[in-house]
Amino acid sequence: MLKLPDGTVKVLVEGLQRARISALSDNGEHFSAKAEYLESPTIDEREQEVLVRTAISQFEGYIKLNKKIPPEVLTVADSIDDPARLADTIAAHMPLKLADKQSVLEMSDVNERLEYLMAMMESEIDLLQVENAFAPR
Repeated sequence: MLKLPDGTVKVLVEGLQRARISALSDNGEHFSAKAEYLESPTIDEREQEVLVRTAISQFEGYIKLNKKIPPEVLTVADSIDDPARLADTIAAHMPLKLADKQSVLEMSDVNERLEYLMAMMESEIDLLQVENAFAPR
């Protein structure tokens, strides 16, 4: 937990399995929720391998252009075996709007998440290339 100067609090949580909230209640002191596990759809492993390789390659290009992300992040991403964890790692390092982050969280299909993130990276890479072209040398 991290308290920020503006009064907001950031909390880092690691989930063990994807779930969807089915009921939410507030007893006045805290919120509680009931959740249902989300089943992972069956996947075409060859298609997923292509998506993973493409996503890592694109993430590498993004990191090279974005000086705010340390290069070590790519080493970490390269070592991730689980495509869902890779998608989550990429999403964590992208400057996504809150609505886009929520969209990623709601996607149960990892291939869909990777495709969505690759589209977002492509857009960010385009912006960074333009920014870098105009940056003072």
